[in-house]
Amino acid sequence: MDPDLPLITALQAGDHSALNAIIERHQDALFGFAWRQVRHETDARDITQEVFVRVYTHRHKFREKQGSFRAWLFRITANLCTDHLRKLGRTPTALTKPEHPGDERGQQALAEVPSDILHPGEQAARESDLAQLRQAISRLPPALREPLVLFTLEERSQQECAELLGISAKAVEMKVRRARAELQQMLAAILDRE
Repeated sequence: MDPDLPLITALQAGDHSALNAIIERHQDALFGFAWRQVRHETDARDITQEVFVRVYTHRHKFREKQGSFRAWLFRITANLCTDHLRKLGRTPTALTKPEHPGDERGQQALAEVPSDILHPGEQAARESDLAQLRQAISRLPPALREPLVLFTLEERSQQECAELLGISAKAVEMKVRRARAELQQMLAAILDRE
């Protein structure tokens, strides 16, 4: 059974305090996901707040048979991030070092050698490589970027990614593979220019 079902059912029945419990339970995960999409802390916070406004406004639209409540939240977040970026006419740039403390795990996954043992020149090259990788990830279409971020940077299982995105685990596997292939092509093109 969906552990959030009692909360959304209570909210649908008019218990407005259930919204506070939903926010407390999910805001950090949704903020982290939004931040990795838009790469701007204030925008990610605004998007996260808007998710909960939408949850409250559209609380009667959630149906358990459509999937888990958590997956519904992530779909709302992904859609708001896509809309936000479309309005700005851009994709996230992520050219600077991550400012969000929750991004450390993703940065560690991308970096092979701890920075404190690198020569300053090597450290600068590593930071440049990471910036290029982040830039390439930001250029992926949302349909590929979202599974890649959830699976690789947030280290979620294929099944959990599938539930959050409302697709099959096999589709997650295929999208992550395709995203990695596109990243390799983008990075190879950057290296060819240098």
